[in-house]
Formats: sequence, structure tokens, C-alpha cells
Amino acid sequence: MWRVFFFLALLVVSGLWCTNKINSTTGSKPATPITDTSFSRAIKNYTNYCGGCHGEKLDAFVNRSWKHGSTRKDLFTAIKKGYAEEGMPDFDITFTDEETYELADYILNGIKNLKR
Repeated sequence: MWRVFFFLALLVVSGLWCTNKINSTTGSKPATPITDTSFSRAIKNYTNYCGGCHGEKLDAFVNRSWKHGSTRKDLFTAIKKGYAEEGMPDFDITFTDEETYELADYILNGIKNLKR
């Protein structure tokens, strides 16, 4: 009986590990499914913290040369660490990692939609 319990516990732990595993090819967590809550939170955070400098409708990100990269990981780093010498503050303590990934996903999805 203890073997069955041990096996089930091992399956649960490995399943949890796999769902939270860092993607080795991009170095970032896999994209979070966009839910109504995360999307609403990303819009609110973008409007309150980013829109003043980057444009309320994400249009400042379209058709531009990305100095620090345009991947999800690049955006995560830019939001978390900032580029103070270029006027981009860091938001490391402002946003959780989850909120930062939501913002990166919101920006990347918004760019795709604007390009259409």
C-alpha cells in the first residue's frame, strides 16, 4: 500500500514540477494562458504604469527597432530591471513575476493585433 501512495505522490510532484518548469530554450516560464483576470490586471497595470510613456494603445511598440530585444524574456527583464540610463525605471518590487509576465504577454499580443 505504501508503494502505491509513494508512486502517486511522485506523480503529483513531478506533474507540479513540469507545469512550473523553466523553458530551457527561451529561459523564461512558458506563456501563461490569458484569463479574464490576468488580462484585466495587465490592462490596468499597463495603463497605470506604462501607458504614459509608451502610449495608451501600445502603438509606440509597433514598427520600431527593439534595442534590448523583443522576446517575452526580453520584455520581462526590461520591466523587472529597467534601463535607468535610458529613462526606463525598474518595476521589480512593483509587480510580481506573474504580473510581469502578464504585462509582457499583453504587450506582445497587443503588437500582433495592431500589426493586423
